[in-house]
Amino acid sequence: MVAGLVLAGAAWGGTTGWRLYEATLLPQARSVPTHTPTPVVDPVVLREEGRRQRAVTDHIAAGNALLLGNQRAGAAEEYRRALTLDPSNMDARAGLQELGFQPPPGVAATPTVARPTPLPTVTPRLQR
Repeated sequence: MVAGLVLAGAAWGGTTGWRLYEATLLPQARSVPTHTPTPVVDPVVLREEGRRQRAVTDHIAAGNALLLGNQRAGAAEEYRRALTLDPSNMDARAGLQELGFQPPPGVAATPTVARPTPLPTVTPRLQR
């Protein structure tokens, strides 16, 4: 009899506690505001970046067309103009390397993998 009452009390308490959690605590946990501001990008900056990327693409396309027409000097000049606008452009670097020219120094021609953070060293505790 006593065991039945204890079991019934535990079941009722567990159910009530779960309802309290779902009704009170869970909605509050979901509505916690974040402190990360939403980035607002200036439309003028976006427009200029788009124009710069378009110019880079146009120079690379012109370099490719000149290369197909066997005009190596013109193709190299177009690839260099593209690298002037975007030093990290891999297509322009590859075009110059295909022509036998060394790309100007800048961003590495091959992507590098970030090294993992080393684990902290554990110093042994001194015995007293």
